[in-house]
Amino acid sequence: KVLVLLALVAVVVAQNPPAPAWPNQFSATLIAESRHGMEIRRLFYDKAKNVDRIDGMVEWMGEMYFAENMFLHAEGKEYTMFHDMGTLMCYTGPINSTIPRPDLSHFRYAGTAIIDYHSCYHWIAVDPLGNSMQYWDRQDNREPKRMDFYDKKRDAAMKITFHEFDAGAQDASLFEVPKWLTCNPWPN
Repeated sequence: KVLVLLALVAVVVAQNPPAPAWPNQFSATLIAESRHGMEIRRLFYDKAKNVDRIDGMVEWMGEMYFAENMFLHAEGKEYTMFHDMGTLMCYTGPINSTIPRPDLSHFRYAGTAIIDYHSCYHWIAVDPLGNSMQYWDRQDNREPKRMDFYDKKRDAAMKITFHEFDAGAQDASLFEVPKWLTCNPWPN
């Protein structure tokens, strides 16, 4: 009986897919939803170059701008360019925010799901405080498809879906401020 049980456990374990891994280089369109509404962003990431960039509409000083935020971690600097009809402003300073890169090594396999007509693996992690993160990656190419976060203390949740995923190295110019543009220190 014990051998039969061990054989069944081995079969179940063997059916679990390999653990997910966060990609080292990519760009993707993100749709983030929470009780505060929905935001659409384009994220660029390159681990080898130690850079991130996120583009999208933001409110700054009471007005809406298209913003490009670049995080050059090796320099410890953040650059933000605000675009408006005929206006372009650039500000820089020390990095004061980060784009999280999840450590998926402690996630447990929870089964499968269909997201946007893609078959996905489903992974879950819950910390001792009850905060949770769910992660779905596509079965065909292991690209991220969705991430859900729940902060129990603040009773806040966020869902992020990944679209237009482009795996691989990103053009270096995406992480450079144009030479003709002056970046000012952030105003106080």
